[in-house]
Amino acid sequence: MTVPSFPELTLPQMLREHAVRSPARVAVRQKDFGIWNPVSWKAYFDRAADAGHGFRALGLGDGGHVAVLSENRVEWVLAQLGAGLVGAVTIGVYPTSPANEVAYVLEHSDAEIIVCEDQEQVDKVIEVRAQLPLLKRIVVVETKG
Repeated sequence: MTVPSFPELTLPQMLREHAVRSPARVAVRQKDFGIWNPVSWKAYFDRAADAGHGFRALGLGDGGHVAVLSENRVEWVLAQLGAGLVGAVTIGVYPTSPANEVAYVLEHSDAEIIVCEDQEQVDKVIEVRAQLPLLKRIVVVETKG
C-alpha cells in the first residue's frame, strides 16, 4: 500500500516561497472594470501579509478565527492566506446563506473577525450580531452601496 505524500509547506508558506523565487511573475489576474490586470507573486504575498497584519491590528490572536462571507474573488483568497500567515484559521460562509445560517456558522466557529464582501453581507451579520459575543470586528471589501 502506498502512503500518500503531503506538501512540506502550507499554502501561505508556498505563497511566500513563490514571492521570493519569482517575485515579478504573474500569480493571478484580477478583473477591474472589465480589464484583467496581472498581480505578481510579490504583490500577491504583500497583499496577503497586509491582510494578516490587519487582522492582528484588529485584535486577532494566535490561533484566532476569521470568517469570510463573500462570493469568489481575490480578496477571499487574500483573507484566507493572510490569516494563515499569522497563524489563524479561516472559515468560509456561503454568501447565499440567510442571516440565521450565517449566525449558526459564526457562532459555532468562534469567529472573531468576519470579512464581508459588501453591504448585503454586512446586513446579515448586523441582523444577528447579538448572537455573536465573540465577534469583534466586521471588515468590508466593497464599501460602495
